Amino acid sequence: MKFDNLLLGNGISIKIYKLLEKQGISVISFFDYLEYFCGLEEHKRECRDFFRIYGPLVYDDEIPPMLNFVEETFEEAKSIGFERMISSKVFKKPEELQRINMTLDQYDRLIKNVSSFYFLIFNYWYIRRVHNIIDYNDAAIKSISDDIKALVGGDVYSLNFDKLLDNFINVKHIHGSFVDKMEKYQDAVSCMTSPTSFLYKFLFGTSGIEKLSSMDQLHKNNVSGFDYDFLYSDKDFGNLLVYGVSFGLSNIVPQELKGEYEDFYLTNCVEGHILVRLNALYQARRVKTITIACYSDEDKSNYQELFKFCDCKEIISYVKCSDLF
Repeated sequence: MKFDNLLLGNGISIKIYKLLEKQGISVISFFDYLEYFCGLEEHKRECRDFFRIYGPLVYDDEIPPMLNFVEETFEEAKSIGFERMISSKVFKKPEELQRINMTLDQYDRLIKNVSSFYFLIFNYWYIRRVHNIIDYNDAAIKSISDDIKALVGGDVYSLNFDKLLDNFINVKHIHGSFVDKMEKYQDAVSCMTSPTSFLYKFLFGTSGIEKLSSMDQLHKNNVSGFDYDFLYSDKDFGNLLVYGVSFGLSNIVPQELKGEYEDFYLTNCVEGHILVRLNALYQARRVKTITIACYSDEDKSNYQELFKFCDCKEIISYVKCSDLF
């Protein structure tokens, strides 16, 4: 089947890294790199270079508790991803704050510092261990690009920050993309939203609501580096393929309420704004079919559970990733 448009997630990047590894090109995963980085001695150049970038965002005495938080939550973040991990830490009850001997303001500041750290270390990893190592014209990347172009007649949209396919395909980055060089944190800033706050050139978020709010600000100011067609245009997406998008559940909603109410899916999913958009496209008759590529039967079941409250489930079908490329 030929598709009109394609929405890509991290699954495609993982596939590329695995193909490169078969050629002897090893790309350390982000969380393996984070574990390595946290074990570096302070005087090591790689550590010093990073903290020259991150340091201006925090006070010196805020760095140790930030690193403690990162190390204490490392396994959870590695298991479910940073966005889902941090979403479960945003709110603390008074008795929990008392137990860790922090005020609400101090805790909020800690979460902000941790989030800034993840933003910058993620891009830092990409520069040092992806961008500076791989050849973007590698035959494996070209092969996957050719497969995609043979499968998709229209646009390729991506939720990824990497630019692995960009030499061969005009990828539209919905959530922005990594910078290739970073000597100060301002290099990764896309726009100021107030005299003391800003958005990065790529978009993290604890839920669809947070991401949609940030996208609205970016769209309003027409900030370059982000694609706005997918979320805001009147385009007809025809037969849409979704490949490698996990739609992981956010932990910001209390466990006992998950799956109970229809209007929670914007908040209940870290890509909830994408779910909302797919539903809106269906209701406006701007998408004919939605085909979701699955890695396994369990993967398929997770998608079916996630989309059960969405009207667009009526036009969703599933296909195995291996049947595509």
